[in-house]
Amino acid sequence: MTASAKRTAYGKGGLYKRFVFEKDEAGKILLDRRGNEVVKYEYWQATFEIPVEDLPPGVARRRLTGNAPSQTGATKALRENIDAFYERKRNGEPTYRTPRQRGGKRYTVDDLFEKWIEHKTDEDISTTVLRKYRRMYEQHIQPTIGKMFLDKLTQRDLNQLLNSTLPGKKKIGKNGKPIPGTVLLSSAARLNIWKTLRMCFRWGELSDYFVGRGNPMMLVKQPKVIKRTIDIDSRVEDADRIMNHIEEKRPELLALMGFQLLGLRQMERLGLRIEDIWGLDTKTPKLMVRGQLARFETSDLAISNGRRWYWKDRTKTGVEREIPLTEPYLGYLRDHLKQREENAKKPGYKKWGNDPIGNLLFLTERGAVISKTTDNEIWKSVCEGAGVKPYPQHINRFITAARLAALKPAVPGNVVRAILGHESEAIAYYYQKITSENSQDALERYGEAYSTKRTRKGS
Repeated sequence: MTASAKRTAYGKGGLYKRFVFEKDEAGKILLDRRGNEVVKYEYWQATFEIPVEDLPPGVARRRLTGNAPSQTGATKALRENIDAFYERKRNGEPTYRTPRQRGGKRYTVDDLFEKWIEHKTDEDISTTVLRKYRRMYEQHIQPTIGKMFLDKLTQRDLNQLLNSTLPGKKKIGKNGKPIPGTVLLSSAARLNIWKTLRMCFRWGELSDYFVGRGNPMMLVKQPKVIKRTIDIDSRVEDADRIMNHIEEKRPELLALMGFQLLGLRQMERLGLRIEDIWGLDTKTPKLMVRGQLARFETSDLAISNGRRWYWKDRTKTGVEREIPLTEPYLGYLRDHLKQREENAKKPGYKKWGNDPIGNLLFLTERGAVISKTTDNEIWKSVCEGAGVKPYPQHINRFITAARLAALKPAVPGNVVRAILGHESEAIAYYYQKITSENSQDALERYGEAYSTKRTRKGS
């Protein structure tokens, strides 16, 4: 291992570029045809010398390091290690790590993940997020590296998992065999796996699970996300065709499908309740978005009492919104409430008793919950009925953003955030769209002014 010239880093120390070279079975560094050493991988290392007065008794010197693929990442990792050092010092805990003793306990990736999940359970994190972490780990991480010992796990193993094994996974057909030409995990899904591993391993590093070794995840680069390009303008026309079809052929679905164009996420829309409609008979009726429909997992059977669905009192971002109801959506809602009342009088309509699920705004004709799968099937049928190739429902949030951006005068940003939510790609698209519109208008006026100036100069 060699290092380049150092420069000043965080505090007293240095910032180095490190190289790890390929070696043969005898431990000798391999050379290429030109006689140059073969680099296995490279990384940046930031270092910091702990002041003598802060060292524990009997320790003459202590150097902290932070490793990462980039200079910024190494400096950030070093700062976190410095903070962890002084946090342990304040808490009276050992401020340095000792190498693993012979015969001491060795931890596997499985062990680390279970301890990390226990730690996350104590934090203010929803059970849904914890289930996602566990499902992601069990399906995509555990089969490959779950049984590996942390003291043997390398950057190469992690790169192999993230850049070779996961991209090569294919969708499984009904016959239980992989479908050729398909990709199971998108680049965004692999990024989420990388983030989960990063959090887990970082906690393990600070909790001293990598005794005597560095954290190999700090050297694994973040996967690049390939964003899909969507022609929103053409989708706006498709949405109009779909709504025209529903008005003519499926009017009973106007509220269920039409409310997508109010900027609601799918589970927020399916989780709307009767009590979320405020001031229906006033001049300012509005829709309160305060939660979403959620499903009990198999592990929750003990608390579900046989139920599959429940109302979760939190939106995706944790921010409640209120959306003013105007035509034609107000008319869609009034017609839907009348139809819902008539359905409730029919024989065979499900009686929910005191279960709050019975207060959902959107139920089937027989009073059952409209699940995500059922909702997707309905959406597919109305798209095909309108002669439109079905597209993901979340695109309708972008359509809402595009329509708001096209209004003159422009809709204030705080109003758009109240409709679409504060943290969403749809909000980003709105600002992108409004910036493009403003730029176009500004350049047109600039061009007119410049042309006039040249005409005057020529005359």
